[in-house]
Amino acid sequence: MAKIKKVQIQKVLGFRSSETISVQVEDDQGKTGSAMVAFGKSEGKYEAEYLAPDKAALKAEELSLLLAGIEVLDQKKIDQTMIDYDATPQKKNLGGNVILGVGLACTRLGALESGQPLYLYLRQIFSGGRLVFKPPRILHNLIEGGVHANNNLPIQEHLVIPLSQPIKNQIEILDKFSDSFLIELEKQGRKINYGDEGGFDLEFKSEDQVFALAEEFKNQNNFQFDWGIDAAANNIKNLDPDYYLNWYQELAEKYPFVYLEDPFAEENQEKYWQEIFNKISDKTLIVGDDLTVTNPRKLKEILGKKMINGIIIKPDQVGSLTEAFETIRMAKESGLKIAVSHRSQETTDNYLADLAVAVSADFVKFGAFYQGERLAKYNRLLEIEKSIENF
Repeated sequence: MAKIKKVQIQKVLGFRSSETISVQVEDDQGKTGSAMVAFGKSEGKYEAEYLAPDKAALKAEELSLLLAGIEVLDQKKIDQTMIDYDATPQKKNLGGNVILGVGLACTRLGALESGQPLYLYLRQIFSGGRLVFKPPRILHNLIEGGVHANNNLPIQEHLVIPLSQPIKNQIEILDKFSDSFLIELEKQGRKINYGDEGGFDLEFKSEDQVFALAEEFKNQNNFQFDWGIDAAANNIKNLDPDYYLNWYQELAEKYPFVYLEDPFAEENQEKYWQEIFNKISDKTLIVGDDLTVTNPRKLKEILGKKMINGIIIKPDQVGSLTEAFETIRMAKESGLKIAVSHRSQETTDNYLADLAVAVSADFVKFGAFYQGERLAKYNRLLEIEKSIENF
């Protein structure tokens, strides 16, 4: 059985020339697996440490010595060896991006070793059970605000969510709607810019105007989908939780509004999370991102408090695939919906699509269709869906 021989780490460019890392792991049979690691501009307080690429590259020799001889297929041991060696809650010594990058590279080696596509190999690690493919619903970023855009909108993402159906159908609907909406905006004489995740970056008089305009256009052209938002409340300056509590309820009443992510700050606003959950969770998913940072310990802290019924999964937040899987299992056992998400500072690595399929995610959030980093994930989803159809 193949064993780890060598780890290599180098600095590469990601979205808009942001510097990140690429990791290669070589086994004793001459095969290699590789991965690139994204990171976020909007980060939760308890996320794993992001080690600067120059410093990360210096960890390669240290990790080669640490991991040499471990079987490629023993993912849990690979990750746990690095976690134990780092020995800090937020992976400040090795860096969460380094630990995750090595782990992901090893999964690609493992998939080669076992002769499986990555999504099936990840499924084997996750549960060992048979995969029943369920197309996740796409959370498509139509209009951006907050720290991801240069406009006056406090809300970070205004999301279009097609009804449950094959990925290819969802993409066709989203592509047609986005293109038609763009033409309408241009007719209105609006200057079109794009935010960090490919959504439109536009000035509006208010958040309400965003939904009123988009909903009117949707109804005029008979498009069928739901709405959602990622408030990213940590980044809203001078956030008035009472105001937003009322506004979220109004959205849920006025529109087919089914998804609400990070409506309040991750700390000191627990009662507001509970209030909005109590008010609208019967028809709207209340989703934790900065609140939970894909960390099983953080998720455990809030389970039973009736604050969320959905969770964002970003493996780089916790810094290892093994811990991300633990979080997903805990969430599923507790009845939470799963949304696998990209980061703002993305790369063209497409493993998130395989991960979403492997864990039977309910949603994926990969941004809009205007950037190669986002398209890589959508195209991989299409490829997986086609391969499963033909199996």
